[in-house]
Amino acid sequence: MERVLDQHGVPYYMKVDIESADRLAVLALTPEKRPNYLSFEISADVEELVTHAERIGFTRFKIMNQNSFRELANQYSLWDRGRLRLVRYLGYAEPRLVKRDGRFFVSGISSGPVPWRSDGKWYSAEETLQRWRDARAGDAVHGWYDVHAAAD
Repeated sequence: MERVLDQHGVPYYMKVDIESADRLAVLALTPEKRPNYLSFEISADVEELVTHAERIGFTRFKIMNQNSFRELANQYSLWDRGRLRLVRYLGYAEPRLVKRDGRFFVSGISSGPVPWRSDGKWYSAEETLQRWRDARAGDAVHGWYDVHAAAD
């Protein structure tokens, strides 16, 4: 990762998705070599990676459900549940395309809108980690999630 950043420069936004090896890319970032926005998949090392991201200058975080492209607090919104219930009532399968920020994204395959255009509000690192712990303890975690991080 250091070599890639040295050779090509630091991007404005970096989406990391290296199937259980995201930590290699995230931990290689430094305060001098970090993008303005970062996204990585949540796995067992989420606490370490969010803490590292905060240490190198990221100040705002979101947890995004990558099936609905909703922030953790909004993933079961009344609007989304009602719409899904209507789709099922009409005999259709769960929709594969999800409209967010004026565009369609493929559920389960796409990463959804870029962090600065994504759903929901931003939280501090500690609030984000506590919200993730609470969601896991309350059995509110279903599917694949990303952390979005922003540096101000």
